Amino acid sequence: MNPAAIPGPGDAATWGPCNSPRDPRWTDDDEVTPDDQVEAMREARDYVGLAETALSQKNFKRYREHLQSALEILQSLAGSDE
Repeated sequence: MNPAAIPGPGDAATWGPCNSPRDPRWTDDDEVTPDDQVEAMREARDYVGLAETALSQKNFKRYREHLQSALEILQSLAGSDE
């Protein structure tokens, strides 16, 4: 390879994409995929299970905390379609 063709400082090949939508190498990872939704539902179910355990132990503070966490996850899922 010719030394003039080797990428150096300032060449696009030596720099990663910046956080600008105008950079053609930039990808928008903000889209919610079905896999993300399945994982969020799994997390919400886990929190509901933890809430049931806390309730059976009469730990009402933890019960409310776990339900609140599950609710926040479900609300974020409901808002992802907007």
